[in-house]
Amino acid sequence: MRIASDRGQNGGMFRSTFAWGSLLSLAVVATACAGGGRERAITPAPTPAPATSSPPSTVAPAPPSTPVPASVSETAAAPAPTTVAAVPAETPVTPPPTAPAASAIVLRADGLGVATFGAEAESVIATASGVLGPATSDSGWIAAFDSPFGVCPGEQVRGVSWGDLLLLFGDETIVAAGQRHLFAFVYGPGANPAGLVTAEGIGLGATMAQVQAAYPQAEQYSDEFLGTGFVVGAAGRAGVLDMPGETGIVKSISGGALCGV
Repeated sequence: MRIASDRGQNGGMFRSTFAWGSLLSLAVVATACAGGGRERAITPAPTPAPATSSPPSTVAPAPPSTPVPASVSETAAAPAPTTVAAVPAETPVTPPPTAPAASAIVLRADGLGVATFGAEAESVIATASGVLGPATSDSGWIAAFDSPFGVCPGEQVRGVSWGDLLLLFGDETIVAAGQRHLFAFVYGPGANPAGLVTAEGIGLGATMAQVQAAYPQAEQYSDEFLGTGFVVGAAGRAGVLDMPGETGIVKSISGGALCGV
């Protein structure tokens, strides 16, 4: 019985030992199998071919640009200044005053267009100067009986001229008395101021035929001392001609009561 037990025990031990040995063999086989799989897994992959590098460029790089100083570049870019001569400012020219209209001086039977016979002397002189400018000559007041204008009425006479226009002033004439006044005029033989005419348009250069057409009562005369001329009735208008006849040319025109020789 003991042997049986021992057998039983030994058999159990044998079985146990066999079992453990089997397990150990399986473990070794499994390990070997596992190891063989790992070796296959870590087989190194083929080394890839190295990447082909681009060949070096044969083109030389551009040299770095040299910065140009601002002053140099601006000087090169800016055009050369053009020298322009300074033009002096024009001095404004004041136009001369408009010449007075000589047409205001009408050679009338009763005086001038700007004054009638009998008008105060200083007033007439100022008015005439306003139209014709300053007088060119002035005799001042002189003795009437011995004057360059002939023997004149009254005590004093004065002759004031604007070129070829002479105005005569006196203190007592058949026109007025009590004040110095205008009593006569003579225009000619020159034509300065130019363009003076009568109210009917007769001026220097007109013919006797034109005078008679404008004044039917005009009469022509010829005198050893006075020469040749015409008078227009009692109107106080007269003139000097260069020759008798209808073709005679008017050389001067007068009005009022002239001084005698």
